[in-house]
Amino acid sequence: MVIEDMKSIFTIRLTGEGVRPHLIPASDLAELIIAAERTVLGIARRDNQDAAEGIIVALSEIKDESIGLAFTSNAQASVSLAYRELVSAAENRLFRSLPAQTLEGLRTLTQFTLEHRGHTQFWNGSQRGPLLDLPPDYAIEVPPPEYQRGETVLFGKIERVGGVRPRVRLRVSPSEVVYGDISEEQSRILGSNLYSQTALKGQATWDAHDGTVVYFRVEEILHYEGGKVSRAFRELEAAAHGAFDKVTDIDLFVNRIREGEAP
Repeated sequence: MVIEDMKSIFTIRLTGEGVRPHLIPASDLAELIIAAERTVLGIARRDNQDAAEGIIVALSEIKDESIGLAFTSNAQASVSLAYRELVSAAENRLFRSLPAQTLEGLRTLTQFTLEHRGHTQFWNGSQRGPLLDLPPDYAIEVPPPEYQRGETVLFGKIERVGGVRPRVRLRVSPSEVVYGDISEEQSRILGSNLYSQTALKGQATWDAHDGTVVYFRVEEILHYEGGKVSRAFRELEAAAHGAFDKVTDIDLFVNRIREGEAP
């Protein structure tokens, strides 16, 4: 997608002592731009998974007003909605509703203004004053994201394969897609099975708050063959060799296992 209208959708302004674009290192300014982009992009991609990879939040202007970072997008409607959700969540301190990428960006911005005894301000393109003005001590109120990591197997339909850094787009449910890093050899194999069902084994990172997969690296493409649920239950029954035949109260049995008691 191409950004045709460079009109700014929103501006994030950072104030404080010695906070001007020409007074801070270029590397620090780049980090702030990336953080500001992530605060909105995380929400926009979460809410538009079918078009997630194509959504761009682009820098349209750096204003010499403290530091004013103005942004536009090739998906203006979606990004505008995401920005409004960000402002509302920050104002009402509803951090648990925000994706991990958004939280990371917000923490970076507010930590910067805390160090410079300034404010983090969220502006709309058409208003004269900020929609929200966060005080210097606001940074400590943003909870750090929590992650869980481990090995898993994901099942789904292959929707896209390739790229400069090879990735696979896997639809694991009607409403959820997962992107996974793959090797060039895996890219060739998966590319020949586009739009078919597959099983991918690898290392995943989950957002502990909402259970979404935030990173997945494919280690192995498993042999996968679709089948009926009834057949799966018959095979499970056969594999159990009658171990559960004497269980009469299933709920009690499962609860004891969950609580670490002997069933």
